[in-house]
Amino acid sequence: LCRVGVHIADVSHYVQENSPLDREAQKRATSVYLVDRVIPMLPARLSEQICSLNPGVDRMAYSIFFTLTPEAEVRNYEFHKTVIHSKRRFTYEDVEEILHKGEGDYLQELQLLDRYSTILREKRFRDGGLDFETEEVRFKLGKEGEPLEVIKKERLGSHRLIEEFMLLANRKVAKHLTKTFRENRKTPLPVLYRVHGSPQEEKVVMVANFVKRLGYDLKINRSKEGIIVSAQSLRQLLQQVKGTNVEFLVSELVLRCMSKAVYTGDNIGHYGLGFEHYTHFTSPIRRYPDLLIHRMLFEYERMRKKRRKMSETRLGELETTMQRVCQISNEREKSAAEAERESIKLKQVEYMANHVGKSYAGIISGATDYGIYVRMVDFAIEGMVHMRNLTDDYYEYDEKTYSLIGKRRKRRLQIGQRVTVKINNVDIHRRTIDLVMELE
Repeated sequence: LCRVGVHIADVSHYVQENSPLDREAQKRATSVYLVDRVIPMLPARLSEQICSLNPGVDRMAYSIFFTLTPEAEVRNYEFHKTVIHSKRRFTYEDVEEILHKGEGDYLQELQLLDRYSTILREKRFRDGGLDFETEEVRFKLGKEGEPLEVIKKERLGSHRLIEEFMLLANRKVAKHLTKTFRENRKTPLPVLYRVHGSPQEEKVVMVANFVKRLGYDLKINRSKEGIIVSAQSLRQLLQQVKGTNVEFLVSELVLRCMSKAVYTGDNIGHYGLGFEHYTHFTSPIRRYPDLLIHRMLFEYERMRKKRRKMSETRLGELETTMQRVCQISNEREKSAAEAERESIKLKQVEYMANHVGKSYAGIISGATDYGIYVRMVDFAIEGMVHMRNLTDDYYEYDEKTYSLIGKRRKRRLQIGQRVTVKINNVDIHRRTIDLVMELE
């Protein structure tokens, strides 16, 4: 057996319930990560210093200790408020290099954690969890915040290693709170969940029709209850397109057909992860729901150990707080995601404005009756080749195959096709990039 500790900064030790700092954090609900700055949920003194688990210093933490079998089954677990003294800070790249070379600090421990995370991930997929490989970019900025370079983020094995243990901690906290403090109790206590419903019917049909025209198959079941798509079917589709020119496009379409994950006090499970119980516990520095879960877990556990009952007044306060936190957090999360997307798009367009006239490899990512969208491979950014700029023929849109077909030469411009495009014009205010296609 092996004992693994997951240590999360104990933000609740410093941010007292209903204090001015707490009320401000609740109002913000989440940190916002723009390309050139972070708008933090908590003051920098807390988020970057006091609550940051830096090496060589004592730090307050809320820890979960797992006792794992060689097959990564959780034999036992414990929750404790702790003081940790980290010996070494690793970057993801550090861990990746140590695992790849087979030498370096804490090699045996990292290899063991890597093996456990692989088993946990494979089990999650077998149980219905999905694996999305979306394209993300980061920027190298100049002194004035101007984008000097666009770099596609690489998802490393070390990212997956940490991800699996974070998922395990979140899942175990949710299950523990549910089984211990909600089920089989005369007065169930509030628990905040992160839930994810099954995909919307009309969007599933749209995806199935779309991928069929690209030569792929999404199995859906039609019954009296409606249209049902299993997580296994979606996973098989994602595996079919893995490594192809349309992988990013199909992954994005599948993501869009999903319901939005939300915070709520009613547990319906998490479809995308394949979990019956799930919450957010592992990021209280940047997400308010995690902070609330820390407080709930600590208060409930202390009450249980002292064999006390919760007063009706306190129960009502917690229920009201949880409902308010869910509403605010869902709203702020949506706003933050939109701001982050716009920030990335702006920097991508600013970067391209300095590269007008240059040519790049691209993949056709969409087709309409007014042109084709092309995603430039190196930058994961889309531009449009307008119909008026397709001068080698007169093209018509074929709705059945999502492609443009030349009337005279019968050339087909199909989604997933590789092309070379030149930056023709950039409008920073409208966030648009006009392209022309370089014909063979």
